[in-house]
Amino acid sequence: MNLATVDLNLLKAFDALYREGSVTRAGTRIGLAQPSMSNALARLRQLFGDALFIRTPQGMAPTEQAQRLAPKIAAALALIREAVEPPAPFDPTSAAAEIVIATSDDINLTLSPRLAQRLGAAAPNFNLHLRPLDKDRIFAELDAGGVDMAIGRFPDLPPRFLQQTLRQDDFVCIARKDHPAPVADLSPRQFAELPQILMTLRADERGVVDAALQKLGLRRRVALTVGQFIVIPDIVGRTDYIAAIPRSVAEALAERAGCSLHPLPIAMEPWTVSLIWSRATETAPAKRFAVGEVARIGQEP
Repeated sequence: MNLATVDLNLLKAFDALYREGSVTRAGTRIGLAQPSMSNALARLRQLFGDALFIRTPQGMAPTEQAQRLAPKIAAALALIREAVEPPAPFDPTSAAAEIVIATSDDINLTLSPRLAQRLGAAAPNFNLHLRPLDKDRIFAELDAGGVDMAIGRFPDLPPRFLQQTLRQDDFVCIARKDHPAPVADLSPRQFAELPQILMTLRADERGVVDAALQKLGLRRRVALTVGQFIVIPDIVGRTDYIAAIPRSVAEALAERAGCSLHPLPIAMEPWTVSLIWSRATETAPAKRFAVGEVARIGQEP
């Protein structure tokens, strides 16, 4: 049998005949007049080389071959119907989904409490997974679908990803409130000479602040390196160390840790915090809904 010559409407006719056991009722079921339905039955018999349905006092009885064909044809029609019918409107209150977001600890600090609260209310069956952001692998993780979206600084974003700007951030200097040095009025040299904490993920002792100091011919003393921004205020509040950290972290944690905020004595450009996601994420209704919620929360003050 050449599949290209098969009229799929004949399969609908077969299914209706099998379910109704009557040419007239089957025609009514699929919207065909009795002559058209009789013609469909004749074509079905020719297609399958079998009588398929035999007239009896109780109606059109299926032959043995028709009984074998019936469940397969019903399943095939169900698959076709599922493929061509528009999906039901997305309802976040009943939809279930696993949402994976990669981001850094400083963004997690301000985002995750509100995101958990918002998604918990709007989409109670969503499971949220927050993972550390690995900038060396994040594009491959988004491509592979292991991560649905990422939040951070992405100055060289490949065009295959979608992006939404969330906010601006910049560095400020924090020190404990009774620090012996005049932290609010430091010169660049005095700033560089004070022992400092550096957040680094690469086990080095250089960051963007060091690059700015180098342009002035200065090198700061890095007395401690850590792998997270959020631990720095508590350390600063108990030592004579100072630190340059994102303003968002400082504003959230400095007061609680007994620290004060000060402008950096060197020029530092602010940076853009962005939400990025793949086009595959965009086509999944539940994940697209989560992207919208993250974007709205990330843009809030």
